[in-house]
Amino acid sequence: DQKLKFSSDANNYLQIYRGANGTSYIQEVGSGALHIRGEVTTIRNDANQVMLAADSGVVSLWAFGVQRFQTGGGGVSVTGVVDCDALRLGNDQKITIGQGAGGKLEIYETAAGTALIVQDGPGDLVIKGQNILLKNNNDQTLLQTIQNKIQLFYQNGINQDLKLETADTGIDVTGTVDLDNLTISADQGTVGQVLTSTGSGIEWAAGGGGGGGTLAETLALGNDTGFNDINVTGAQKITFGSTNDLQIYNSGSNSLISETGSGDLFIGSSNALRLQVGSVDVLVATSAGVQSSPTMALRSTSIIDQDLINYFGMRLLNNATTVTTYAIPQVSITQVGKTVVICNPTNKTITLDADGGTGTVAQYVWILDGVTLMARNGDWQIKAGGVIELVQVGSDIAGGSQTAPNWVIFGAGILA
Repeated sequence: DQKLKFSSDANNYLQIYRGANGTSYIQEVGSGALHIRGEVTTIRNDANQVMLAADSGVVSLWAFGVQRFQTGGGGVSVTGVVDCDALRLGNDQKITIGQGAGGKLEIYETAAGTALIVQDGPGDLVIKGQNILLKNNNDQTLLQTIQNKIQLFYQNGINQDLKLETADTGIDVTGTVDLDNLTISADQGTVGQVLTSTGSGIEWAAGGGGGGGTLAETLALGNDTGFNDINVTGAQKITFGSTNDLQIYNSGSNSLISETGSGDLFIGSSNALRLQVGSVDVLVATSAGVQSSPTMALRSTSIIDQDLINYFGMRLLNNATTVTTYAIPQVSITQVGKTVVICNPTNKTITLDADGGTGTVAQYVWILDGVTLMARNGDWQIKAGGVIELVQVGSDIAGGSQTAPNWVIFGAGILA
């Protein structure tokens, strides 16, 4: 415990001594610093093996004669295994494994908070394990491997569960498979066979069921195929032609047959061609000509405002028991040429009001009853038993004029 002290300052000095326990000390006492200087500085053990070395700004640590740690201009180099409780890096700072032309593995998190495991350069990224799981933030499994198969899960709502699993024969799906297209290998089935439902599965069967005699006719739509029908769901289309010019589809609210190319659309029949609304023929075309059957509409109460527009293209049969007033509609360019036939089989007079609609202006009307040609913007009356046809011929929103009216009335039984 005898000490060799350097300095006359009782509070700050260097001392060298050996303790009673056999341990030697070189100690700076006080607030000063202890510097060990040399061109090359080393600390060695009893076997004269270097434990720490400082040479030209580089510091190295050794163990049993082997260098394990060394500082450098780019950081530190470690030889061997690093055992630590935690490793913390900042955003965009990377753990890099490998180097050179063979590619390298990088693990890091970007400043935006996205974590990445990247194989940069050539080479594959292989993840190995007896069972591998991929989970979301709620610790719910989305993907897992069990020995030789992979399972995919859906983890949201009442239908969450296993959805797809691989097997030695293919895949096992729980739920609905939504496809854009379905291609069957050419060596599956035989010519003319189609896929049909057995109630518990799908199997190849002779053509004729499933909506067509060939596999292409039945499955090329990429949608559900029933036993007796081809069902195309959503806005999917049945298309024909090399450029898909002819299209048959449902837009979600309307059904359409459309020729989208430069050709014409022909609809033919060896007998009669019928256009029906419901089960009623509205147009029948035969070799003798075309017959139309306008819809007959019954009206027992007065039509107010612009409601008469809803009866364009129809025969309106008035069977009201009281005097009825119909407002002549305001004109629009899209209604030019539209017509409505009004029949008055009652003993009451029908008034056609030229300015009876809300926010309307008086409409100039020509009347052609076989006797009189008149033009004015006043009201007209249809006598009991009268039949007239009201036709929009102009689109002047100001009401037209005596020489250029918006409306023409044809018929008999009209009073001024």
